Amino acid sequence: MLKHLIGLALLLATTYAFAWPEWDMQKLKFDDYIVGLGVADSRANARTLALAEIASQLSVSVSVKETQSSFKHGTIVDTKFNQSIQTSSLPFKLVGVEVLKTASKENKTAILLGVKKSTLVNTLNESISDLTSLAIPDTSAEYKFIHVIESTPELHRKSQMLQVLEFLEGNKLSFRADLNKLRQEHLQVLNDISCQIIANSTPKSIVTAIDNKLTCNGKTRLWIKPQLNWRLSTYEQVKHAQANLNIKFTRTINPFNTIKEYNIVAVASSKSIDIAKEEAVTQLVIKLNQPIHQWNSEQ
Repeated sequence: MLKHLIGLALLLATTYAFAWPEWDMQKLKFDDYIVGLGVADSRANARTLALAEIASQLSVSVSVKETQSSFKHGTIVDTKFNQSIQTSSLPFKLVGVEVLKTASKENKTAILLGVKKSTLVNTLNESISDLTSLAIPDTSAEYKFIHVIESTPELHRKSQMLQVLEFLEGNKLSFRADLNKLRQEHLQVLNDISCQIIANSTPKSIVTAIDNKLTCNGKTRLWIKPQLNWRLSTYEQVKHAQANLNIKFTRTINPFNTIKEYNIVAVASSKSIDIAKEEAVTQLVIKLNQPIHQWNSEQ
């Protein structure tokens, strides 16, 4: 099945490149590789296309957009061809990429890249097998909740890696049961907590960004207290605004102690202090939309 998919992808890529390069793919034996062909106006762009083809075979979405525009200068018509390539990031670093074959013709470059399946399998096995950091600690419901919301992205990444590994191996692996068990444990922890954001005068966009990260509706309540403070200055008629966002996760029962605290900073400048503050808030929202473990934080 894998050989069939690779052959089909290479056939489409070769047809798309106007049947050039004229390589007989049937005679090229790369049974131990995941291969990708790229044809472009430069070696760098051809390599990008080849890597995108490899990524597409590893269940990663790839989008190629082409545009053609013409500009007239007197009696001369200048036609430009633009190509943009969008690839979703692989859940692991693609290592061991080899150049298997290259060719050049006029202003075109063709490159055939390959990655050994054994290299991919070893890398994925090593990464997935380490599940210790994802295990739920034996502590209170609130601390378990913090652990889960910070480690969920890594659990998702390992699940994606497992899909690629099973694709390469051709069968389900023992890691599948371990990851499924962890998912259920994480889900149970999320279902035990109910988050209540106490916003005060915090901008609505910040509150919404925080709320989107905390989908929970359990019996144990947890207060989420964002506090936004400003440092404002003027230098050479330019207004500077530094936004300091402090977010506390606090128990709702005595002694009401804070179990986790995040501090996020954003700085913006403008001729108007109001515009500078708006830009700083926008930057904060962008940071809040990142995985929680990437927030600037302090215990």
